[in-house]
Amino acid sequence: MLASLKNVSKVFANPRTGKGLVALNDVSIQVEKGDFLCLIGPSGCGKSTTLNLLAGFEHPSEGELMFNGKPITGPSPERGVVFQEFSLYPWMNVLQNVAFSVRAGNRSEMEGIARKYLGMVGLLDFAHAMPNELSGGMKQRVAIARTLAMDPDLLLMDEPFGSLDEQTRRKLDNEVLSLWEGQGKTVVFVTHCIEEALMLGTRVVLMSASPGRINKEWKIEMPWPRDPLSPEMIALKKDVVKSLQVCSCANGSAQGVFITINGLEE
Repeated sequence: MLASLKNVSKVFANPRTGKGLVALNDVSIQVEKGDFLCLIGPSGCGKSTTLNLLAGFEHPSEGELMFNGKPITGPSPERGVVFQEFSLYPWMNVLQNVAFSVRAGNRSEMEGIARKYLGMVGLLDFAHAMPNELSGGMKQRVAIARTLAMDPDLLLMDEPFGSLDEQTRRKLDNEVLSLWEGQGKTVVFVTHCIEEALMLGTRVVLMSASPGRINKEWKIEMPWPRDPLSPEMIALKKDVVKSLQVCSCANGSAQGVFITINGLEE
């Protein structure tokens, strides 16, 4: 087991009212080495909070957070994060942005590692471009290369393609999948898109809200590339959507979740 949350609860205090918002309640998740684990669920179910806890950006109110057999007490380069916002340094070019995250070596070695990962995401020809010269999809590729250059054991991705158009998102999904297979990384991937989760994940975990908790998990053993219109995938989508509707009825909303059946979004 690479990382885990055990009976974790998270309460955010409101100093103005003196009351607390329970974001997570008694959540337990095990992340095995080599997993591509996708977290889905309605807005407010605690997906991003779960990711922030694994990253060490937040501390649990109750429960235990572990990584490589040790408690998570704060951020670590062993756990790299790709955010939805591109978060590039605007005064640095593409190569400098990626090299900045390399943990060791002289300038030449750092730039060599940066070029390696820029090549992996198809941006080596744009090494000297500035962030304001790049499209949204290219900026996110730089962010992915920068995180990979840290050589993390665990890659945490918080809706990394949520602001991109459908065509770019699908292309980057395939690139991340190829990098995951080629690099042997472990990924925890937050998304609002059920089809994206089913196309990528080895495991899909559905969370429900008010407060955030684990509702159901699917282990997916279909090979890649996966056909979204195959009978197996359509049946799996329907099962996930049904489970989502059940938990959403209990919570009153399924806001923020995109579902696709037979290629049509609802």
